[in-house]
Amino acid sequence: MKVFNLHLSAWLSISLVLCVACNTTAPKTKPIEVGEQSIPKPVMDGRTDSLKLELDAERARRKQQGKE
Repeated sequence: MKVFNLHLSAWLSISLVLCVACNTTAPKTKPIEVGEQSIPKPVMDGRTDSLKLELDAERARRKQQGKE
């Protein structure tokens, strides 16, 4: 029984030392808040840019038709 208690206390102390060592050497990273997250910008190339221009022109045309 004494040998079992000795082994148990040895494993307990080793695991405790490892837990403390891992917690102190772990890098401290602060959580990113919602407001700090970067919002990805849409990729604009020639095709999407021309499509946007066409849609803007169509909206402007419809807006003008609505005023008349």
